[in-house]
Amino acid sequence: MFNSRSDPDDVARSNCCIELIRENGKPSFKVRWGAERANSYYSTPLAFGGSVYYVNKAGVLYCVDEQTGKQLYAKRIGNPCWASAIGVGQGEQARIYFVLKNGTTVVLRPGEQFDQVALNRLWTGEQMQAARQAAAAQRKMNAVPPGQAKPKKGPEKVFAGMPETQLHPMFSYGDPTVYGVAAVDGCLLVRTGQHLFCIQ
Repeated sequence: MFNSRSDPDDVARSNCCIELIRENGKPSFKVRWGAERANSYYSTPLAFGGSVYYVNKAGVLYCVDEQTGKQLYAKRIGNPCWASAIGVGQGEQARIYFVLKNGTTVVLRPGEQFDQVALNRLWTGEQMQAARQAAAAQRKMNAVPPGQAKPKKGPEKVFAGMPETQLHPMFSYGDPTVYGVAAVDGCLLVRTGQHLFCIQ
């Protein structure tokens, strides 16, 4: 499976399931199905429990049948996912975790219908606003005055005289945004711009 960030009209052609085959003794492929509307703009689609899950840039979750590509449902979950979804467990214990860009985790049971088990938040609205203000202040503090900037022939030339304490915040991603998530030994590890959360 692969996804495209191109024109929405290309979704059916580019978001598809392919089967690897051999033709005349050479590796090749054939398209088994194409999704009608489903696309993942930032995160990788998740194939789990017989379905494929896509979250687009508007925060709409699409679920399609893994064998046919038929859309089972579309549901707005509020925010896009930059981190790819994770499917864990089997049978009644199976769960899918969508950790949204804004720190909200939507937990679903896999299946043909939208079945939300939980909704959890890593931070409050007040914490999010405070983090945004702190990030803006940090960027302003790190700005190099035009008269002090060296000729732009490469990062090593421009920033050679700056201390590490200034370089790190300047080139790190800001908070509060979730960039990645992983499941390890019964825990979820959630990486934001400046922090790593471990959730049991």
